Amino acid sequence: MASKVNPSNIAAAGGTMTQDVVVGGSEFLTVIGTLGPTAAAAGDVSISVQPYLDNPNGADQGQTLSDATVPALETGTAVLANSKAQQVVRFRVSGMRKVQVVLKNNNATTALPGRVDFDLG
Repeated sequence: MASKVNPSNIAAAGGTMTQDVVVGGSEFLTVIGTLGPTAAAAGDVSISVQPYLDNPNGADQGQTLSDATVPALETGTAVLANSKAQQVVRFRVSGMRKVQVVLKNNNATTALPGRVDFDLG
């Protein structure tokens, strides 16, 4: 399982942390998002995934991030434990080459440290 830990806090009221993941050849992407250690509610954390679109001029010309998100295949209930908000979400990414995982801080007033763990399978 790969990880990305935010070196500073994610801003309150909608601040985000992103991680690009090359998913070519994989059917599923499982993401665990964590905010804390001072989260106040399970709903402080949310996870989304946006696919990259291939450039029609060739892959070496760069990619554009889609405005649409990949629907979650399975979503675990967000939990608050040991002052950390955490959620597990599984996405179907077959046929995609690259996606961007977005971890969002929904806490209205507190900036929180964030961590994203992900695995392909």
